[in-house]
Amino acid sequence: PLQLQWIPLALDAKFERTSPYRLNVTIYGNVSGQQVEGRYPPPDDPSWTNEKDTLGKIQNIGSSGNYSTLLADFKTLQYNAYNAKATQFCPAVINGTKLRRQFCPAVINGTCPLGPYFHANDTDPSTLPAFSISHDFGSAYMFASLASTIRVISGDMGAPDLACVSANITPDLGPTITGLITWLPATILIVKGLATLAAAIWSPWGSSDIFRWSSNYGRDEDQLRLVTPGFGDCLQYIQFVTLTGALSLQYPGFYQPAVSQTSWSLLLFNESYVSHGNGTQSLVDGVYKYNGTYGMTAMSQLIGMTSIIDIWACMAIWLLVIAGVVVLLCQLGFLTRWIYRTATHTTEEDLRQKNLPFTLGNMIRLLFNYFILPIVALSLFQLVISPRSPTSVVVCAVLLLLTMILSAAWILRTIFTTKPRTYLFDDMPTVLLYGPLYNTYSDSAAPFALVPVFITFMRAVALGAVQPSGIGQIIVLAICE
Repeated sequence: PLQLQWIPLALDAKFERTSPYRLNVTIYGNVSGQQVEGRYPPPDDPSWTNEKDTLGKIQNIGSSGNYSTLLADFKTLQYNAYNAKATQFCPAVINGTKLRRQFCPAVINGTCPLGPYFHANDTDPSTLPAFSISHDFGSAYMFASLASTIRVISGDMGAPDLACVSANITPDLGPTITGLITWLPATILIVKGLATLAAAIWSPWGSSDIFRWSSNYGRDEDQLRLVTPGFGDCLQYIQFVTLTGALSLQYPGFYQPAVSQTSWSLLLFNESYVSHGNGTQSLVDGVYKYNGTYGMTAMSQLIGMTSIIDIWACMAIWLLVIAGVVVLLCQLGFLTRWIYRTATHTTEEDLRQKNLPFTLGNMIRLLFNYFILPIVALSLFQLVISPRSPTSVVVCAVLLLLTMILSAAWILRTIFTTKPRTYLFDDMPTVLLYGPLYNTYSDSAAPFALVPVFITFMRAVALGAVQPSGIGQIIVLAICE
């Protein structure tokens, strides 16, 4: 027969975010099995309500005269945070709240010996018996996960285990830490962008002509050293770190909540444009609660999205908004120049020859220099979850992915086939249009533009398309490195 044991069905953890930082862990479950061979009574047998009949029940005092004992151990990576002293199990048995450690009066929704609850609803913990343990940790344990192991051993001969429950409990990072993680990378990115802009305009080798400094026209080596790596490189670093939190790996509990604070770099926010739900609350009672088959699922829950079908749509909508703003700013800039030239009767080349290349060049910069990683990764992930997604969203993801692939193929073909290669750098409309991909290389090295695009694309494949296999993701990323 099945050995007598406690079957855990649900675990509830609460961590106070103020001193004394009390952690309370409550485990709901049911009793099953028997400690000795014998006829197992049916659910309606009166022996289940007879305290003298202990078959199939957890007793307070076992056959050896020892108490059924509750043991608990909480560890962090470096040290043992709390090792609870052995206590009686039955006084800890409750139904929802931690009571004083008394004997049978502490047993709610039943009495010791504790038998099975045949008519309890497994999906409703309030109908189940439970036991709990609490401790004042005296610290917030930010950037730490408490690996908890809670055991119940019988008072019978040999002290067999009645229950063993393990859970990783990650306390809240707190508003100060989450704010720092969110805004420090954003501040660094803004400062880097301003520094690059200032160097491009006001350095001895710079130019106040927006067409020249935005395209690195002239490619002065001293100037290039000041503007590379630039804004796009810094943004891609942040995006990559954020997406590592979406790998399908078993991370320490604090890592994914931490890196999810920079989801703004992926254009992912607490919005549910497809499911139209109310979002997901991943922080409950002072601890993080998230679960998913894929790492991307856990990331979406930590961001606050209702469903994984909202991920691609959120990125695409905000990308479209940014693209629209960029186009509008470009046209306003050209309109302002035209008004100024008309008002001052200034003789200047026809701006119409630069309008389209400059505008499309900024689109290329936006798609390939700034957001290629999230675009490809999230579009491929949308294909992975296509059976659960609306057809319209899947079709749009495919169209965006094809647009990226075909555009990259066309641009790289142009770079490879243009002869002489100096034309790529000396013709202003060409530099404005295609330059964002190659204008930091020498004439002979221009085709090297293929390498960062290809490597970024392969990283995106690992991060998005290989979500079902965390090991596969690591292998592809290692090959890219």
